[in-house]
Amino acid sequence: MNQLHRACVIVGLLAGILLNPASSQAQFSTDYQTNIISGVVSNWINGSYVVGGYPPGLGPFGDVLLIQNGGAFTFAAGFSPFIVGWTSNDSVVVTDPGSSLIVLGGYLSLGADGNGCGGSSLVISNGGKAVNSGMSADFDVEGSNSIVVTDPGSVWSNNAGVMVGYDGSGASVVIRNGGLVVSGNGSVFVGFMAGTSNNSILVTDPGSVWTNANLTLVSIGEGGNG
Repeated sequence: MNQLHRACVIVGLLAGILLNPASSQAQFSTDYQTNIISGVVSNWINGSYVVGGYPPGLGPFGDVLLIQNGGAFTFAAGFSPFIVGWTSNDSVVVTDPGSSLIVLGGYLSLGADGNGCGGSSLVISNGGKAVNSGMSADFDVEGSNSIVVTDPGSVWSNNAGVMVGYDGSGASVVIRNGGLVVSGNGSVFVGFMAGTSNNSILVTDPGSVWTNANLTLVSIGEGGNG
């Protein structure tokens, strides 16, 4: 067990008392497990989907959901969350043209509202696409976790607002090498709550774009340092 994961166990013990284990499914059973969706369509309708372990800090870490070669994963479980990084160093990678992650109805959380232990990521590359069409909550990047959208044809489309380190620190969104991010409604918060720091959005390289169809507010470092 690495030092980061050992420290997270303490957090997990406390959080596990407050959270209901039945709300999460055991998709990942060991550390450094990779679930691959390649060239096929997979639908998930059975409650929360967690890349990593449950409870926070206690379950497997270093897990990967890899969607490639035109594969598609659709999450349609009502108001349940799709969570990446309830432990540490977990990731979702969506890569190759035609590959997609689609979150319907619920919401997408990277870092689990601050319960995660950092180092987790959502990477959309080489023409892959991720779509969060749920209206129940904003997309939330917390702690030292990141989303990267890179390469022409790669798209992250989010229907609600975006929170980058809303009440945590070290979160980042990077759009590079012709990647595209499309936000539909709501506000963009970067380091909103008091005490937050080192949260950032970086748009770099020709052809890289972040566009918002109905922007309500952009707030950077309102309560901390963005």
